[in-house]
Amino acid sequence: MARRSSRYLSAFPRSGVGTRLCFEKLLAEVLRPFIRELLLVDAGTLIGYALAEDCSNLEDIIASCGECITSGGQLRFGGCAAASCEWGRAPAVAIELELHHASLTTYFRVVLAPDFIEIELHGLVFPGPAPDSVEAWRRFQAALSQTSRPGEDGAVQNAPASAIPIIRRIM
Repeated sequence: MARRSSRYLSAFPRSGVGTRLCFEKLLAEVLRPFIRELLLVDAGTLIGYALAEDCSNLEDIIASCGECITSGGQLRFGGCAAASCEWGRAPAVAIELELHHASLTTYFRVVLAPDFIEIELHGLVFPGPAPDSVEAWRRFQAALSQTSRPGEDGAVQNAPASAIPIIRRIM
């Protein structure tokens, strides 16, 4: 993760448009096609690569799945993945990701489990001084709309709500 500096936004307001949950919901909407692609990868393969710390194969999978929403490798593997495999419990995989845009870099984690998918935002890094939460929200929306690959009609395609069973965030 990036070194914390004056350009790093990690403190989100508790209410209003700039809350962490607002950012995570928007990020989840943009990531829907990527998540659908990632869910096509064999779970045992992802778990094996995560446990073996096989970063090169995880990078390839993320780059391949990320092509459906971004171009030019803007969605990248963050260098860390973990899997939990306990007796009597379903396995889960957590993958650290980065979304790079000229106006900001987003650091987040995607957790894939049989009964939920979680998007957890870690922080945003801006060139220059960190903006206030309203300006950060505006820049974040603009960056995601520019990052997302448009559909045939020019609008960002959104999957139906049933495509991802539950997106939740653990506090």
